[in-house]
Amino acid sequence: MRPWLAALLAVVITGCSSGGGIDGPVLTAPSRRGGMDAIIAGALFFDADRGCLLLQREGVAVPVVWPAGTTWRSDPPGVVLPDGTIVDVGMWVIGGGGYLPRSNLELRAGSAVADAAAVCLISTDETAVFDSDSMITVADRAP
Repeated sequence: MRPWLAALLAVVITGCSSGGGIDGPVLTAPSRRGGMDAIIAGALFFDADRGCLLLQREGVAVPVVWPAGTTWRSDPPGVVLPDGTIVDVGMWVIGGGGYLPRSNLELRAGSAVADAAAVCLISTDETAVFDSDSMITVADRAP
């Protein structure tokens, strides 16, 4: 095989990857604009025993998938959004996205992210997924 063809194939295969990412307990989905129109909202909770980040609202806790580029900050525990905004445990977040069952989450973010979210399911079989183009608002308490 010609070297340029091998390089082209490597780029195409890498570019077609639909997998999200995992950074500690932070699960992310690849950049994908829009498509979901639910409001994602809740207080950030970190379940250290299971290594899960959850959003809690009205007695329901769901795993959360953040936009690509979001990272984990271990001390103190928190999430760093792509724009540099820090979400500390206990803070309230709100943004656009959707609530997806495992099969749809796997299609959107890949099997590794779907498997990690499944470990964190508590009171529902859905995971909150922020759209990559959603503006995420952070506050000390619910609005």
